[in-house]
Amino acid sequence: MKKVVKLIFFTLLICILAVGVLFGFLAYRIKDRDVFEGFPYPYVVLPVKDQIPNYVKQKEDIQILIVGDRAALTLAKYREDLEKNLKMSYDLNLKTAEFANEHDSLRRTLAKMKSLPSLPPIIIYHGGYSEESERRFHQKDLKKVNYNIENFKIPELRQLIQSIPILSKFYYEQIDRIEITNIIKLRDNEPHYPLIESDERELNIKIFEAEFLEFAKFIEKSQSKLIVLNSPYNYYLPPTKNCPETQTELTEKMENDIIILQEKGNDKEALNKAKILIEANPNRASAHYLLAKSALKLNLIKETHQSFLNANLFDCGINKTQAFTNKIISSIAPLHHVDIVDFAGDVAGSMARGTDAFYQEALPQPTLYHEIIPYISHRVFQHLSTKKGKL
Repeated sequence: MKKVVKLIFFTLLICILAVGVLFGFLAYRIKDRDVFEGFPYPYVVLPVKDQIPNYVKQKEDIQILIVGDRAALTLAKYREDLEKNLKMSYDLNLKTAEFANEHDSLRRTLAKMKSLPSLPPIIIYHGGYSEESERRFHQKDLKKVNYNIENFKIPELRQLIQSIPILSKFYYEQIDRIEITNIIKLRDNEPHYPLIESDERELNIKIFEAEFLEFAKFIEKSQSKLIVLNSPYNYYLPPTKNCPETQTELTEKMENDIIILQEKGNDKEALNKAKILIEANPNRASAHYLLAKSALKLNLIKETHQSFLNANLFDCGINKTQAFTNKIISSIAPLHHVDIVDFAGDVAGSMARGTDAFYQEALPQPTLYHEIIPYISHRVFQHLSTKKGKL
């Protein structure tokens, strides 16, 4: 009998200790951890209400709001042209305003939209030039951020966390989240020249995709229309930085050989050598650029554009993001009634015709912005004509 009592006592003791250890582990696990109701962003955006200018607060006078980064500021210079075109072509008296900043990444733009008491009927987004101007996460947390994103992709787990947000403390790794404040901390100002490595860019793309999805859903839920003017990029600019993992002596030697062939006018052989190099080193931005140059000389238009695009995609320098942002926006747009004005396509067409399409390295010529205004005006009219009455 005594043995049975002892056995029961020790069993209970072990169970109590096990429960204590379990609760201790759970308490340690959730201590100081963030709760995520949606996407596990590796940053936190502080309120931006103090940044709202008076003309935006007077929302009843505004029907069209232009948002984004420096591209949006350029587009906003043609607000009067847009208003005049709407009046002359469609007899619409609409007032426009801009709520943009030179370095507003999409996460900043989204925060601004959420800070408004309500949205005007039309939101025009023109950005994609500043997505890597600031860090989205600390490099030390890269693996944890990726782990959290992969967990978020599991439908059952995502639905469970959305239903019971506190569970995110168990399933997501704790990271040192970056605070996005009114002060923009540009990577250009860091002690060492900023470099985007391929693993960081891959994560940035995943996060931007989540940001734009949330942005599109938010505008749609607010019963406003989102029109995106996609972002042209200067195909002909050489890559600013090759990614470190693509750097080898053999690669540099092959590139030098290709350059010599191009200088001699032997672009056919240069093209073939560039293809061999890319097959061996597919993420080498400068190799794609050399291939594009030879393809252009040989009038291989499709191959030229694709190779220039690849050179842009694999460029590890900052602020070379328009290629992947345009691609993500195009994939999400049909799901949430986002209207895309293909400004990038128009500018690319001008470049193919030999037009000097850019007055700065990144931004198109003012005349091209002027020419796109009637297309934007027509999209605005199309949307308003589907709603009951006119503004």
